[in-house]
Formats: sequence, C-alpha cells, structure tokens
Amino acid sequence: MPAGSPVWAEAVTSVTALRGEYPLELLLRVSGMSRSTYYHRAGSLRRMESGRPEDALIAEAFAGCT
Repeated sequence: MPAGSPVWAEAVTSVTALRGEYPLELLLRVSGMSRSTYYHRAGSLRRMESGRPEDALIAEAFAGCT
C-alpha cells in the first residue's frame, strides 16, 4: 500500500485479493462495506497508487494532520 494510505485501504485491498475465491457479496457483508463504497474506495486507491511520486510525499507529510 502507498505511504499515507487511509485506514480503509487495507479492507479494500483484502476484498479485492479475495474476489477470485469468494463471492463479492459475501466479502462485502463480512467487511461491512456497501458495494458502492467498495467501488468508490477501490477507484480512489487505484488513483493513489498510480499517482505522481510527489503525491506520495505530500500524503506522507500530512498523514498525521487532522
């Protein structure tokens, strides 16, 4: 996972990895995510992973700020 990934990134990554073995509906029920939330967050995660190198540095710098 990229530096500064949000907390939900682990759940999305796990569901994505297990999709070949288990039905998506079951994985979503166990993870507590709705289908639309899963697809939205999976898209966000893909964009984060394919982002510019500067994006990772910025995310890391602001990871502790809230």
